[in-house]
Amino acid sequence: MMIEEYVLKDRLPLDDRILARDITCFLEISKMYAGNEILINRLISILRRHGYDTIEDVVSVSERQIRLTKQIGEQTFKLLLDLLKALSKRGEPGHL
Repeated sequence: MMIEEYVLKDRLPLDDRILARDITCFLEISKMYAGNEILINRLISILRRHGYDTIEDVVSVSERQIRLTKQIGEQTFKLLLDLLKALSKRGEPGHL
């Protein structure tokens, strides 16, 4: 499977307020993913272990770099993308 080389930030409209937030903000939107709080906590732990502390840290690297992170498989990566997309929608006018 070919992994594209693009920076996630280029594909997601995230404003500076969101970019500066700690990755634990994923828990704030976890209600949309009922039953996945354990997976979200696991994702946060994995990201922290690999030096990703803010949303900007996560979206400033390529999809390939995230996918090559130990313990981030297809399902975990899809969850991460879904959470980032939800955050980008929250940043749009009328969604905060």
